[in-house]
Amino acid sequence: MCLEKERFRSRAKSRGLRKRVSDDTRAECRRLRADEQLALDDIADRTGISKSTIALIVADIPHPPRRRIATRSGAEAEARLPERLFAHLSTFQKGKLAELYFEAECIKRGIAIFKPVLDARYDYLISVGGAYRRIQVKWSDGRSSRQHGTVSVALSRSRGNRRSVRDGAVAVYDKDEIDFVVAYLPCIDNFVILGPEVFHRKVSIILRIDAPRNRQRKKLRFASDLIWGEVLLS
Repeated sequence: MCLEKERFRSRAKSRGLRKRVSDDTRAECRRLRADEQLALDDIADRTGISKSTIALIVADIPHPPRRRIATRSGAEAEARLPERLFAHLSTFQKGKLAELYFEAECIKRGIAIFKPVLDARYDYLISVGGAYRRIQVKWSDGRSSRQHGTVSVALSRSRGNRRSVRDGAVAVYDKDEIDFVVAYLPCIDNFVILGPEVFHRKVSIILRIDAPRNRQRKKLRFASDLIWGEVLLS
């Protein structure tokens, strides 16, 4: 252990660590690691220095035990109660319920809605600001087993047992067919608005409900940024 400690100390000196970090800051990093058993991210937030520098400072201190994911609090579980209420419904029933919710929301907002008599690629035609928009309504409660805190919005329908978009076996939405996809997410009990830049010829998309643990935001779509009200049907 002493040899390893000296090795990391020499590496720190060679990189000029002592010149960049004061002794008080070094002592605070070691105290947070040893006494409070904080992770590198948390120590970086407290001290304002990089994780790589902290890793050198606390290299000889045993790693803290891996933190278990906390269960949802009562308030959070209550906020996501609707997701469990509809678990017994079929896909068809959920789709019809989403349409009823959409109609009710349009009535509350004073939006005129029209429903096609014959089969069409869109579910509704609405009038917003003197313009008509073709709307496809979706119920989205799909969860990914590999991506926690996300919901999958299905934007396709397979024909038969084939699943290729190229040969036409999967029907996807084109920006020339509809203007917006309005998806109801029971996990947040709200609608999100998906424009052509999101749904055009996509089989599905992933929306993040909870913030990722690594704090990444680039190339992620957050449901909170697409909620009806933040995004307008115009």
